[in-house]
Amino acid sequence: SSFPSSCLGSNMALSLCFSLPSGFDCRCGNLFCAIHRYSDMHACPYDYKAEAAEKIRKENPIVIAEKIQKL
Repeated sequence: SSFPSSCLGSNMALSLCFSLPSGFDCRCGNLFCAIHRYSDMHACPYDYKAEAAEKIRKENPIVIAEKIQKL
């Protein structure tokens, strides 16, 4: 089967039933149970801080005003 059948944090079996969530995908690319789905619960290597900083840089360009002429 191409689907992982257990949580990488606890090795707990994940349900493969389509009517229930069969696990939680993390941005690090792994599948986790409800307990280990948060990044601090499975020592996630994904850099959320760098992603947020890059998003802020893209959405807020640097604005340079024209020089004010003195009278």
